[in-house]
Amino acid sequence: MNRQPRLLSYSEIETALTCWARWDFQYGGRLAGSTLKPKRTAPLLSEGRAWGAGVAAWHHHGGELLAQWEAHRAIRTSLDADRQRMEDLGLPVDLAQFADTEARLIAMLDHYASTAEPLPSLERIEGEIVVPIPSRSGRRASTRYRFLCYLDGFTRHADGRNLLVEFKLRSQLTPPALIERQRQPRWYAWADWRSTGRIPSGVIVDERLNEVPKPARLTDKGRKPSHAKDQLTTPEAYAWCPPSLKKASRPSYTAVFICRVPPAAT
Repeated sequence: MNRQPRLLSYSEIETALTCWARWDFQYGGRLAGSTLKPKRTAPLLSEGRAWGAGVAAWHHHGGELLAQWEAHRAIRTSLDADRQRMEDLGLPVDLAQFADTEARLIAMLDHYASTAEPLPSLERIEGEIVVPIPSRSGRRASTRYRFLCYLDGFTRHADGRNLLVEFKLRSQLTPPALIERQRQPRWYAWADWRSTGRIPSGVIVDERLNEVPKPARLTDKGRKPSHAKDQLTTPEAYAWCPPSLKKASRPSYTAVFICRVPPAAT
């Protein structure tokens, strides 16, 4: 009897390392057995997956005339696939929410394209990797388990370095120190090495705050620009303020202005 190897994702392994009971309730079923019925959760529109697909498409077609059009199409294709899965399961689809999500992601993508530089020769977009997990002894690969992951992309730096790329959409940007300690980029780099034989020199984690840039905030009945540091706006938006407003602001305003929206890459 041929037994197919079990595929383990990063999420499942991370859950097992964090809490064994939570892993069992979600994946194993050994503690509760048949007494605990899995709760069926309605699939939602995955903004993160659609964002990753759109940004990867823009980088892949970077420099081309229709690069943004290709990125918009990738976002719509990803959201349409989520909507189709919901309809196939007989779940209601909020068309107003669907249209709002699509419009917001496209607006964010357009801003991203106006501030970012395309990565050179981005390839292996959403590439699937399945590699054997080392056995406990470490002398050979496991015959029972395989590690499954999906790469957002792969690029080669001008100096020849191989770099993996991960695009993330966040409600709050992750401090670089925490990104350096995360297991996921390291495991993905290891999987790519085992799969292709090339040794990655690093991982680019491109994070984007899940917000559309807003106009510069004005105070004093619209006569002065605000100095608040929590504005979800950009230096470009402030630069387009009328000259009379910029003259009324403190000279050091641009020095203390904090841009919260553009992507942070580590």
